[in-house]
Amino acid sequence: MTEKTVALVTGANRGLGFETSRQLGKMGISLLMGCRNTARGMAAARRLRAEGLDAEFVMLDVTKPEQIRQVERHIRKHFGRLDILVNNAGMAHKEEPLFMNSTET
Repeated sequence: MTEKTVALVTGANRGLGFETSRQLGKMGISLLMGCRNTARGMAAARRLRAEGLDAEFVMLDVTKPEQIRQVERHIRKHFGRLDILVNNAGMAHKEEPLFMNSTET
């Protein structure tokens, strides 16, 4: 378990998610970078580690409940808690209005 603050940023491999991860990492926070694409997620975490930041890629598609549960188990096992969640990943529900197709977590 770590004494450091632990953050999960979804959609963390590029754009706002990547920069949010970078800024949190500069504050000494342990980063979990949630991304759908393994290669891009690993590359993004590698870039932040090269800057001296504590960054780890986790496979996470926020539309897949089982992946959410896997990340939750990983956090509990390795960190014991999650202090910060930045839900940056984009989701679109095209078939029906969002209020009719929501997922409770």
